[in-house]
Amino acid sequence: MTLSSISRPNAGLSSIGARIFAFAAALLVSSMLIFAVPQAQAKTSTVYYSAELAAPATNDKNIVRSVIFYCEGTSCQAAMSSSSAKNVCVSLAREVGELTQFKAGKRNFDAKALAACNESAKS
Repeated sequence: MTLSSISRPNAGLSSIGARIFAFAAALLVSSMLIFAVPQAQAKTSTVYYSAELAAPATNDKNIVRSVIFYCEGTSCQAAMSSSSAKNVCVSLAREVGELTQFKAGKRNFDAKALAACNESAKS
């Protein structure tokens, strides 16, 4: 037993309380980052898919093949997903309606590919 512990009998309890508080604060901050950072990153991610719709989108966010398409009017954009461009095109057309243009990365769908995408979305 030291002299300092005799003169301050509650010294050990206050440091335990401080440690618990610090742990709780760190847990709170890390849990907020786990949920907030992916959402912020999704909006600022590089646009990989872009589409023009025949009619304005009814929703400003559409989840298609695990990627969020952000739509405004007749324009929609999204970051890259792990699905093929054809599957994303068909899924987007099913979700929002007929597409008049679709681009995946540097690849613009030609009239034939776009027609096949819209037709597959109907079935």
